[in-house]
Amino acid sequence: MVQDITLDKTACRGQTWPLSIAPMMDRTDRHYRYFMRQITRYTLLYTEMITTAALLHGDRDKLLGFSETEKPLALQLGGDDPAHLATCARLAEDWGYDEVNLNVGCPSDRVQHGHFGACLMAQPALVARCSRPCARPPHCQSP
Repeated sequence: MVQDITLDKTACRGQTWPLSIAPMMDRTDRHYRYFMRQITRYTLLYTEMITTAALLHGDRDKLLGFSETEKPLALQLGGDDPAHLATCARLAEDWGYDEVNLNVGCPSDRVQHGHFGACLMAQPALVARCSRPCARPPHCQSP
């Protein structure tokens, strides 16, 4: 039996989704997201984590490009500089992402070497400063 899901569009952070698929490094690329979208339309999909430095200095078409088929889609950012995060959140908005997510949970050594991910949990004031500039849609969420 297929059940139609009515989504609540009045939540304070914007659109809500009954299910999301977490960002996974080396996994949630555009091919994976396209495949997942064939399975469900009612799931919020995430990009792999993209560092603010990569977005500011790298190939934005390659890093931010996606198919409309993948939506709803959240961009996960890794970084610890509020100004850089604000710039990247504006880029996400310009590219049409539905949400922006700040990575405050990844425990990998590679991520912690860059001073973001799980190591930010020890610095709640910095996380607050990093989240503030991206508080307007698309929303910057910290788990």
